[in-house]
Amino acid sequence: MSTGRPARTSREHILEAARGLLQKAGANALSIRNVAAAVDTAPSTIYNYFGSKQGLLSELANDLLREARPTLAAEQDPVEALRQWMFQYRSLLLKIPELTALANASGPVPSVFDIAGDLATLLERAGLDRREAALQGRSLHWTVHGFVWQEIGESRAGHDLEALAPRRHRTLVRLAHSASYDQLYARTVERNLYGLFGERAKTAEPMRRIPG
Repeated sequence: MSTGRPARTSREHILEAARGLLQKAGANALSIRNVAAAVDTAPSTIYNYFGSKQGLLSELANDLLREARPTLAAEQDPVEALRQWMFQYRSLLLKIPELTALANASGPVPSVFDIAGDLATLLERAGLDRREAALQGRSLHWTVHGFVWQEIGESRAGHDLEALAPRRHRTLVRLAHSASYDQLYARTVERNLYGLFGERAKTAEPMRRIPG
């Protein structure tokens, strides 16, 4: 007699279903009951695999953040690898805005430390000593998170900031918002890398740079 559960319910299927719920309905949808329903299984199966809701959230955050690890290919210029990572990581966070909050709520997961280690490795390859590489890796990580949080908050609010600003500040606000988020982020990336590596960080791809 069938119990109604599919034969292939697995940790991977559960994480895939949880990821789908996260992307469609946000972190509030990630209850044990909802995830179990998404894979047509009993809530006890989720507990058997993950122990608790917190265990599920931790593994989901860890699974998603694996996609955010920088490329460590030996033949690639480390500065360009850092540049690519900053763009790729922003894209991931914009695709799954709840990921940062999820990772923070679930506590440090292995992939967070893996990202830190990869960034430090690239920065050391680019010429920084070990301590400075560790510090600057943390700074770059926070730079991406901070920009994305501000970008999401501002775009969701949908305010006309120039209209809301006091008259004496309206020209400044208009100038500050004269570039798109993509353009402003590109400038942020280039300024960070130029600050670390000077002329060596200049990119051959002009589409990423903003005149002026």
